Amino acid sequence: MTELLSVRGLRVDFVTDGGVAQVLDGINLDVGPGEVVGLVGESGCGKTTLARAILGILPAGAARVRGGEVRFRGADLLRQDPAMVNARVRGKAITFIPQDPSTSFSPLFPVQTQIMDLMKWKSPRAGDGGGARWPLWHYPRGRYRADREAVLETLRAVQIPEPAR
Repeated sequence: MTELLSVRGLRVDFVTDGGVAQVLDGINLDVGPGEVVGLVGESGCGKTTLARAILGILPAGAARVRGGEVRFRGADLLRQDPAMVNARVRGKAITFIPQDPSTSFSPLFPVQTQIMDLMKWKSPRAGDGGGARWPLWHYPRGRYRADREAVLETLRAVQIPEPAR
């Protein structure tokens, strides 16, 4: 099987007042097309740090990738232009869902509305690498319909009752 995502020898350090702490030391992980992988471990074992390192969203100044590679569709994300990773990968092809969903969604707005806000910027149908180029208030009508149907289908797949409502 050809891996969609392959992490090899990933090492991440955190710089603290007490010195440098090795957080991830030689992590290897493979995810094939169509596979779903869940990371399970004790609090503080590095699950979130691994996800953030893969996406290139480690805390600036506090964390650093010390070695290894993160290959997505054959390209090492650690050596790609960060703007390209942001436009084409982060939030579009690879997404991080934190352990605490209450920090991800606001109870003040419908889930569908919040997901559609993300789709406006990161829809696979954007055709521009992810970053919308039209005014903030504008959402191309045809793409809006397709994105909305994709969101509804996703909500149905996770058994949200009456997602259109």
